[in-house]
Amino acid sequence: MITIEVNIMPVCRQRDMQKMKLKMVFINIKKDVKDHGLAIVLLAVYCAVMHILFETICPVAAVTGFPCPGCGITRAFSLLFTLHFAEAFRMHACIVLWVPLIIWMLVRRWVFGKKGFPVVPLIVVTAITLGYYVFRMVTVYPGEVPMIFREKNLINMVMRAAGM
Repeated sequence: MITIEVNIMPVCRQRDMQKMKLKMVFINIKKDVKDHGLAIVLLAVYCAVMHILFETICPVAAVTGFPCPGCGITRAFSLLFTLHFAEAFRMHACIVLWVPLIIWMLVRRWVFGKKGFPVVPLIVVTAITLGYYVFRMVTVYPGEVPMIFREKNLINMVMRAAGM
C-alpha cells in the first residue's frame, strides 16, 4: 500500500492571509467613514439644500447659472452605476478617466494603506477635463443638458431682488 502525504498548511496559511487582508480593507473603510462621518453628513445636507434652492448641487451653476467643467459628471456616475454606459459617456465623456482614477485612489488607500493622492494623474485628468469643458462650451453651450444656462441662480435672484 502506497501512502501519499499532502501538506495543506501553505494553502491554509494563504487563505488566512487573504482573510486578514480583506479584514484590513474593511477596517480601513470603516475608519474613513468614522473619521469623515460628519463631512459625509454635511455634504448630504449641502446637496439637499442646493438642490431645493437652485435645482443643482454645483456651486458654480448655482451662483452664476453657467455650467462648470464637471457639469454632468455626477449624473454620468449615476448612469454608469445603473449600467447606462452610452448615456454616461454622453453626459460627460471624462467619466472614462475619472472612474479608473477614483478606483485606483481607493485601492491605494484602502488596500495598500497609502495616504494622500497621486498628484500627477490627478493633474492630468483635471487638465483633460478642463480642455473638454472648453470644447463643450464652444461646440455645445447653450444646448443640450448639462451644458445649459440655469435661470435659477444666485446672481439672478440678487439682481431681481435689487430691482435690476
